Amino acid sequence: MGYALLILAIILAIGFEILGTNLLKLSVGFTRVGIGITSLACYGVSFYLMVLSYQKLPLSVAESIWAALGIIAATLLGQFVYYERVALAQWLGVCLIIVGVLLVSFNNSN
Repeated sequence: MGYALLILAIILAIGFEILGTNLLKLSVGFTRVGIGITSLACYGVSFYLMVLSYQKLPLSVAESIWAALGIIAATLLGQFVYYERVALAQWLGVCLIIVGVLLVSFNNSN
């Protein structure tokens, strides 16, 4: 049960972080104050949930997974929601990040 809650906390933390990032873009430099404040609230929830996951996972594993999934989501959303151009070299970089996270996660000695 403890690990199920941990996985849920990580998934929710990443989800709130991605939502916060998207709302940050939609706030147009905080000119839309309500959206900006909601973005900050999402980041707050995300950080709280990540603190919970740090109690059970090594920092290097939890942080690398969180960062990688955030980068992957930001890249996908940028391309498909905001119609931003993502070059082949950028996709290669995302793939290298995934490989790096796998190396950090699976070679952890703890």
